[in-house]
Amino acid sequence: MKKLLALLLSVMMIFSVTACGSTTSEDEIRGEQKTSEEAYSAGSVDGLKYESTFIGIGCNLPENWSFYTDEQIRELNNVTTDAAGEEYEKLMQDAQLVYDMYAVNNNNVDSINVNLEKVDSVTLLALDMKDYYEHSVDSIETAYTNMGATNFDYTIGKVTIDGEEFDSLDVVAEINGTKLYQTAFAKKCSGYVANITITSIDEATVKSILDSFYVV
Repeated sequence: MKKLLALLLSVMMIFSVTACGSTTSEDEIRGEQKTSEEAYSAGSVDGLKYESTFIGIGCNLPENWSFYTDEQIRELNNVTTDAAGEEYEKLMQDAQLVYDMYAVNNNNVDSINVNLEKVDSVTLLALDMKDYYEHSVDSIETAYTNMGATNFDYTIGKVTIDGEEFDSLDVVAEINGTKLYQTAFAKKCSGYVANITITSIDEATVKSILDSFYVV
């Protein structure tokens, strides 16, 4: 089960803004750009609550879940020093991909992953999130296939979080006879696209965890 958890984590690194095209000219977009961007700031965990004012989301998890510790998050981000606080956030501001939160159910398979991909402001303003997911599907299916998954299927749609709609990607696949359900939704924030991904062997659990999220 722990091996499966690690493999699923690698799948969620597939999303890439660089694969997405745009028909909007740079001159048009630059005219809409904000004059300043907020620097990355890590989310916080308090008991079973996670909240990120930078991304603008939070969640309250059931008791059978637990968040990765700061040390485990640093490992996900390949930070081998004891950097913390402002020093750690400065390191993350220079990173292309940042893991902000990771949580697991006590079955060691169900998981929640929040990561941020750095995107230049011109691309970010032009980015259509539906296209963002459509351009990621082939790579995600390949990653699942390499894990030995079969019966891969997906749907691109929308989820509603705290009354606000977000583009989303739903994936279903089987690994070693176990059916996995995965829902990802994306949110633009200052200089980044944040991906929030929920994976479970129980479809109802995915919906329940989605319902635990709120907009900050």
